[in-house]
Amino acid sequence: MPNIAGRILGDSLHWRDKPPAGPLAGPATRLLALDSARGILALTVVIHHVGLVSGVFDLQWAGDFAVLAFFVMSGYVLKLSYDNRPLAFLLKRVVRLWPVYAVCIFAGYALLGRLPPVLEMAWWPIFFNGDHPIVDLPAWSLYAEIWATPLMPVMFWVAARGRSVGLVAGTAYFLLILIDRRLFPIGFFGVGVALAGFNARLPQRLPAWTLWLGRISYSLYLSHWIILTALVLTLGKIGVILAAPLVVPLAWLLWYAVERPSIRWSRIAGIRAGIS
Repeated sequence: MPNIAGRILGDSLHWRDKPPAGPLAGPATRLLALDSARGILALTVVIHHVGLVSGVFDLQWAGDFAVLAFFVMSGYVLKLSYDNRPLAFLLKRVVRLWPVYAVCIFAGYALLGRLPPVLEMAWWPIFFNGDHPIVDLPAWSLYAEIWATPLMPVMFWVAARGRSVGLVAGTAYFLLILIDRRLFPIGFFGVGVALAGFNARLPQRLPAWTLWLGRISYSLYLSHWIILTALVLTLGKIGVILAAPLVVPLAWLLWYAVERPSIRWSRIAGIRAGIS
C-alpha cells in the first residue's frame, strides 16, 4: 500500500484533536444568499482536503472558519423555518440527514472490507475520540448537527424570551464548555438562532454556479473524503489528481439519487407529523 494511502486511511481512523470543517444540510426553506455561501464554503473544504492529502498545502484555517459559519447558518435557517412542533421538527431533520450519511458511512467501511457498526449508522457514540474509528472524516459535523437538533426548540424558546433569559442560557452554556469542550459547536447553532431575530437584507442576485454548488453541498461534503480515500488507496498519490475533478460530478449523482429523494421523504414525514 502506498505511503500516502496509509496516511490518509490512518488519519481517517484516528482523528483526535481538530476536525476538518464542512457544511451541514440546509432545511427545506431556501435562502439564496446562504445557499451560495454554502456552495463556496463546501468547495473550500474540498480544496483544503485535496491539499492536505496531497501534501501540497494546508488550509486548516479555512476549514475552521467554514465549520463555524455552517453551524451559524444552520441555526439561523432552522429558526426561520421552525413552526413550534418539536417532535415533527426532529423527525424531519433525521429523515433529511440520514440517507446521505448512511450511504457514505457504508461506502467508507466497504473500503475497509467490512460492514459498518449498527450503532454508528445511528449516529452513536455522540462524540468521536481517538479510540473510535471514523471512516468518513467530515461526518463528525453530522453528529454535532443531529445531537444539537433536539436542543434547537429550546434555543428557539430562549431566543423568544428576551435578553435576560438569553444571558442565563449563555452563562450555563459557557460552564458546560468548561466541563466538556466537545460541546463547543452547540453555541454556534445558538448564535445563528440569535441572528435570526434580526431583519437581515440578504442579496438575491447571485452567480448561478454558486447556487447549484450550494444545492449539492451536503452530498459534496460527505462524499468527497470517501472519493479521495478510494482513489488514493487504489492508485497512490496520483489518485488525488484524478479525484479532484471527480468529486463534484459524483456528489451531484449522490444528490440526485439519494439526497433529493430524502428531501421529499422529509417533507412527507413532516406532513404526516402534522406540519403543513
